[in-house]
Amino acid sequence: MNNFLKNKNNIIIILILLLVASIFYRNFSNRSQTFNYQFEPKKIDVGVKKKQEKSIAQFKLLNFDEQEISIEKVIPGCHCTVIRWSRDPIKRNSFSIIEVEYDNKNIGVFSQKIQVVIKNENIENQLIIKGRVIE
Repeated sequence: MNNFLKNKNNIIIILILLLVASIFYRNFSNRSQTFNYQFEPKKIDVGVKKKQEKSIAQFKLLNFDEQEISIEKVIPGCHCTVIRWSRDPIKRNSFSIIEVEYDNKNIGVFSQKIQVVIKNENIENQLIIKGRVIE
């Protein structure tokens, strides 16, 4: 009977080790990739604009990676920005434009952050549009 308990304990230990190993493997194999790309520029000052005049900034995303990359999502910092971008993959040594339009309803200085997430990469890239709105 004592031998049976030892074997039962060994089986439990082996099962626990297999469970831990499978979780470790799943986490390791699901790691995101890192791609070689660059935003130009990362910050745009649109200057002084009149109220209701459009403030538009265009950010260029350049792909230097061996494989295509895609923009998964672009998250504005507020509802005061409209963002347009292509959902098409960006080929090697090519680029895509992310256009950000700020709504100039409020007078004063503004600075809005935009988060850009590349597909299969868990990094949020931050872009900034800033300026000043006058009467």
